[in-house]
Amino acid sequence: MGSTLVGVRFPPDELAALDGWIDAQGDSLSRPEAVRRIVAKAIARL
Repeated sequence: MGSTLVGVRFPPDELAALDGWIDAQGDSLSRPEAVRRIVAKAIARL
């Protein structure tokens, strides 16, 4: 399966919140993987 790059910029406060979420996972996630997981969780709630 292919993938498509989606570039996105985060303001400093949102990036800090993302980094905090990553730290809370207790897993060494990259920022892109963290965003993919958050999006997958949000979509699953639709």
